[in-house]
Amino acid sequence: MEAEFDSVDAIRELVRQGRWATMMPVSVFKEPRAGAVRLSEISGAQLHRMLVLATRVERAQSPALVVVRDLVRAEAARLAAQD
Repeated sequence: MEAEFDSVDAIRELVRQGRWATMMPVSVFKEPRAGAVRLSEISGAQLHRMLVLATRVERAQSPALVVVRDLVRAEAARLAAQD
């Protein structure tokens, strides 16, 4: 059986109850009750995740947002150059 959920909390709870298995970032299960689940590292596979910095179109970008955006872009470019 397959299911698709948008709620990380719901997914985590279903895994804790033993009803499901999931592939999630390890950070989802880094908490005091982490012992309730078994974590297995996935290796030997190219896993990719698309990240976005989303902002409202109608609102002018604050100076702080511009700095964060530029830092994220620069770091992404640096990491891409390292492969």
